Amino acid sequence: MLILSKIIKNRTPRIKIKFDYNKKIIANIKQLPTARFSKSLQAWHIEYSKKALNQLQLMCLEMGLTIKYLNKSGTIGLIRPENEHTGIDLKKSNSVLSKNDDSKNADIDIAKQKLHIEIHIKRFYIKTRYNAKRIEILKKLDGAWWNNANKVWISKANIKNLEILQKEFNYWSEEEYLKIYNLVALIDDPLILELYRTPDNIKQIWVKIRGFKADIDFMKHIPQRQYDKRFKRWNIPNDNKVIERIIDHYKNKGAKIVNRLPERDESIYQTKDYSYRQRQQVLIDKYPNIHKSLVKECSDVMITQRYSWRTIQTYISSLIKFSQYLKNTSIEKAEAQDVNKYLSKIAGTKISDSKLNNIISALKFYYTKVIFRPDFEIDKVKRPRKSLVLPHVLSTKEIEMLLGALTNLKHITILYTIYSSGLRLNEILNLRVQDISFDRNQIFVHKGKGKKDRVVMLSSALKQLLIKYTDKYKPIYWLFEGQDKKSQYSASSVQRVVKQAKRKAGITKPVTPHKIRHCFATHLLDEGTDIRYIQELLGHKDIKTTLIYTHVTTKSITKIKSPLDNLNLSSDFLENAE
Repeated sequence: MLILSKIIKNRTPRIKIKFDYNKKIIANIKQLPTARFSKSLQAWHIEYSKKALNQLQLMCLEMGLTIKYLNKSGTIGLIRPENEHTGIDLKKSNSVLSKNDDSKNADIDIAKQKLHIEIHIKRFYIKTRYNAKRIEILKKLDGAWWNNANKVWISKANIKNLEILQKEFNYWSEEEYLKIYNLVALIDDPLILELYRTPDNIKQIWVKIRGFKADIDFMKHIPQRQYDKRFKRWNIPNDNKVIERIIDHYKNKGAKIVNRLPERDESIYQTKDYSYRQRQQVLIDKYPNIHKSLVKECSDVMITQRYSWRTIQTYISSLIKFSQYLKNTSIEKAEAQDVNKYLSKIAGTKISDSKLNNIISALKFYYTKVIFRPDFEIDKVKRPRKSLVLPHVLSTKEIEMLLGALTNLKHITILYTIYSSGLRLNEILNLRVQDISFDRNQIFVHKGKGKKDRVVMLSSALKQLLIKYTDKYKPIYWLFEGQDKKSQYSASSVQRVVKQAKRKAGITKPVTPHKIRHCFATHLLDEGTDIRYIQELLGHKDIKTTLIYTHVTTKSITKIKSPLDNLNLSSDFLENAE
C-alpha cells in the first residue's frame, strides 16, 4: 500500500509517497517522469498534478497496489474513489478510447450505463456492476483477470478482445469503434520497418515492412528493388541515400525503425583489446616484489616472440611455483637435477600429463631462451611417457539424432555449423556475417588457433538453414550474437545448447562442442577423405595431431573379418543358450 500526502518542496507543492521498502516498487517509481527522491524526507515524491497522480495510479494498478491519502487531519481516506483503477474520471473521461455514459441519450440501455471500458498501456480496463452473464463473457477474454484491489477487469488490448466486447455489449458507435479498431490494431500489430543483410546477399540490403496497414506502395517506387515472396521482403542496393529516404518515409508514418545494418566503426562490436604491455603490467602487479623481476624478464621474451597471452600466463605461473619450491636457491642457479626432483614431486600428485608437459615446456623455455644457460643440461630433464588417448566419437546415426533433437532455429544452426565445418568453439563464436561466402561455398575462419586464417567448406544443407536463420534473427555483425546485438554469443551458451541436444536425443556418451569436431574429422576419414585435406580443414599445425583419427575410423576396421565369424558354430547351440 502507498500512502500519499501533500508537501511543499523548494516552495513547490509535491505529492509525497510513503511505503514499506520494496525494490520492485522503487524500480517502478523511478520510471515515473516527475519522480524524485528526497534525502531529507527519506521518501519519493512526484509532481502535484492530476497527470502525475494518474501515472502513479496506473503503476499501482499494474502492481496490484492500493493507494491511501493522508489528509491534514491525519486520518486516512481513499483518493478519489471514482478514479481508483486508472486515475481518470470515469464520469467525465476525455479519452477517445472510452465511451461516456451520457444520460442525455434516451436510447441508451440502462445496463450499458453500468459498464465502462477504457484502454491504457496495451490493456482494456473494464468496470462493471456484477452480472453473472457479463462476468462469464469477460472471463473468456484473452489474458483476462480480476483486479480485486481496484475492482476492475483487465485484459489484453487486441483485435480479438475488441471484437468480442463490441459484439457482446455493442458498447461503441460505428464511428467510435472504427477509431478504436485502428488504435488497437496498431497496439496489437505495430508498424515496423526492418533493415538488415544476410550472407547469401551480403552486398545488398533487405527491407521488411510489417504491421497494421503496412504501406508497400512507397517501396514499389524505389529503383532496382526486387521482392522476395518467400520471406516477404524487399531487396535494395546498399546506397546510404536510398536507405535514409526509406527510413525518413516510414518514420513519418509512425513506424518503429529496426536498423540491423552494421556500423562503419567495427570496434563497437569488439571486446576491448588491451595491449600486451597493459596486460603485462597487470600480470606483474599480481605477484609479490620478490617475483616481479622474473615475471618481467620472462614475459618480455614471450611478448617479443608473440606467444599467445594464455601461454604467457601459464608459463609464468609454472615458473613462479618452481621458484617457490626452490626456497633458498635462486631460479637462475638451479640445475637439471633440481628440475627433475620438482617434477618427480608434482608427478606424484593428481596432475594430468598435459599439465606436466606444460610445466616442463615453461622450464625449458626459461633456461634456453630467457637466461641462455649453456651449462644447463637440458637433455636430463625428461618428459613423461606419452599416452595415447583416443577421442570418443558419435556414430552418424547418433549425430542425426543430436541435430534433430532441438526446435530452436538458432540452436539448430549452431549445431549444424559445428558439425558441418569442424570448427573449434572459439572459431564458431568469432564467425562474422561477412565470413560466410555463398558464392564460393566457403566459410572464412578469421584468426583461428595460433592466429591463423583458413577456409573450410560451406555445406549446402547449412546454406539453406542460414538463409532461414539470418532472416529471422537478422544478425548485425557476429553470425551468432548475444542479446545486446553487439557482443558474441557466449561459450557457455553453446555448451548448454549441446548439452540440451544430447539430453533430448537420449545419448548417454559424453558430448561437447569439441567432441562434435572430432566426429566431423572421423566421419570424413570414414568416407575416404585424404588425411592432408582433413589437417587443413581442422587447422592442425602438425599432421601427427590429425593422425589420431586414424585410430578411431571404421574405414579399415570394417574390412577385417573377426575370427569368431569363421567358426562353424551350431545354430542350435546359440538358440538354446541361456
